[in-house]
Formats: sequence, structure tokens, C-alpha cells
Amino acid sequence: MKWKVVTWNIAGLPNYVNLYGDPELRIQNIIKKLKNQKADILLLQEVFTISLIKQIKAAFRENYFVRCSNSDRKNGLLNALGTSTLGSGLVVLFNKSKFKIQQSKFYHFKYLSGEDKLANKGLQIFSIYSKQLKYSIIVINTHLNNPDAIFSRRKTSVKITKNQISVIKQLFANYKNKVTILGGDLNMEKLKFDKCIRNKIDYICVNNLKI
Repeated sequence: MKWKVVTWNIAGLPNYVNLYGDPELRIQNIIKKLKNQKADILLLQEVFTISLIKQIKAAFRENYFVRCSNSDRKNGLLNALGTSTLGSGLVVLFNKSKFKIQQSKFYHFKYLSGEDKLANKGLQIFSIYSKQLKYSIIVINTHLNNPDAIFSRRKTSVKITKNQISVIKQLFANYKNKVTILGGDLNMEKLKFDKCIRNKIDYICVNNLKI
């Protein structure tokens, strides 16, 4: 049995704060790249604007369940820039032919630092039924605090990142008897899991699954 899992921080911050330029000019190329991957599970981060979410949903809704966690965190600075809220930026896509979503929830990180305070950082957590395995698995998507945040002391940012890591460790303790897939932009150097695939600061980690 083979599954293909992809994680990608698409840098979809609103144009007025995006160092990589207007994400609207990149999103169709991103969608094309994602479609070419033919993945079973797609974990996306920094999908912050409603327009980006709508375009991803329109492109994938026929073959994928598309789930976003766009609950917001009120912020005065963003209000001054013309919008009062910014969501989590997290979007997950599951192949309809292989999975059925049973439950989903969003865990809000209690502590944030620097520019990460502008977003509603947290964890997307899903229980999905695998039609191939004939049992349920856990899938988690996240974007952890940046320990090198620009608008925060490094000591503070590292402390908050460690706090978020402790939350994930507790989750894995809760799911120790379940097949669990964790993916995202983790902003970390080293992780220990049964299997861990790293590309820069993005990870896909798997526990309790022989594939």
C-alpha cells in the first residue's frame, strides 16, 4: 500500500504584508503543481485570504474533501490595515476515493510571539476513515511559532515554540495507539518519530504505520 502525503507552506499572506509578492499571482501555478502531485493527503499552510481558499476549493472539490480552519483572532494592527481578523492559514485536502472524514477540530495555541500574533495559529486535527486500511487514523496539520520571529526577542520566541511542541507531544501521547500523521511548517531542526521526512523546515511525521 502506498499513500502520497504533501505538505507546503504556500506563503499566502495578504499582499500588503507578503514578502514574496501578491499570492494571487502565484495561486494558479501552485494549484497546478499540487494537482500534478496526485497526492492522497495535502497539508497546506499560510492560505490566509478568502480568495485563495475559494480558488483551492474550486480546483479540488470534485476529487477531494477540502477543509480550512479560518476562525479568526481579533487584532488591532490588522484592523488599521483594513481587515480586523486573520485566520489560521491551515487547509487540508483528503482524497475522496480513499478517505472519509469522521471528526475534525481546531486547537488554538494559547501562546504566540512576534508577527505570529497576527494569525490564529493552532492545530487542525482530523479523524478519518481509511477505506484501504478499514480503520480510522489521525491527521494533524500545523504551522508552529517561528523561533526567529522578527518582532520578538529570540528567547521569548524559542520559549513559545517549545510550549507548542509540548502540546504536540501530549497529542501524540493521547493518540499513541492510533496511526497518526503530523505535517506542516514546524520551524524545527530535529524531530524523532517512527518515520520523519524533512525538507527545510517542513515535515511529514508518521507513527504506528507500516507503509
